[in-house]
Amino acid sequence: MAAVLGVVVSACGGTTGQTPATFEASTTPPSGADVTTAAPGVEVDLFARSEQIRVWGEAMVACMADAGFDMTFDGVVSFVVDDPGPHVGEFDTAMTRCQEQVELVYPPPRRLRREEAYRVKLQVADCLRELGFDIPQAPSLESFLDSWERGPWDPYRFVSVPPERWVELNRICSQF
Repeated sequence: MAAVLGVVVSACGGTTGQTPATFEASTTPPSGADVTTAAPGVEVDLFARSEQIRVWGEAMVACMADAGFDMTFDGVVSFVVDDPGPHVGEFDTAMTRCQEQVELVYPPPRRLRREEAYRVKLQVADCLRELGFDIPQAPSLESFLDSWERGPWDPYRFVSVPPERWVELNRICSQF
C-alpha cells in the first residue's frame, strides 16, 4: 500500500497525488515566455525554482533510502512512500532528519511573496496556453490576493491530463 505525502516546498499551492517519476527538469522557458517582467517590482525565475525543487526532492529520496524507506518524488511537491506501518515513528524521525540534512546542501527556494505567486501563475497560464490548453483569463492581482485564504486562482485547475502526462506537463510548465 502506498501513501502520498504532500510537501509544500517553500512554494505556493497545494499538492497532487500523481504518479511519481524521475526526470531532468527543463531550464529553458518555452518560446515567448517572459520570466523577467512581472507585477511592478516582482521578478521570478520559474525555471530555476523548478530545478531547485527537483534537486531537493531527489536528495530527499536518496536520504530516505539510506534510512531504509522507499520514496519517490513526483518532481513537483509530492512524495509517494510505502506505508511504514508500525514504523511510522521511525519514518517521521528519518523524514525530519533528512529535511534538516538535505536543506543544508540543497536549500529549497524561498517562499514566494503573494505578488510573486501571482506572477508565477501568469507565467504558467501562458505556458499552458502555448501548449494548447484552454486557460481562462487570470483575475486581477487584487482579486488574486483577496482570494488567497480560499485558494487563489491556479491555471492548473483547468487542466485535465492522465497521471503519466502530469509530470511531463509540470516539467514543461512548472507550477513553482
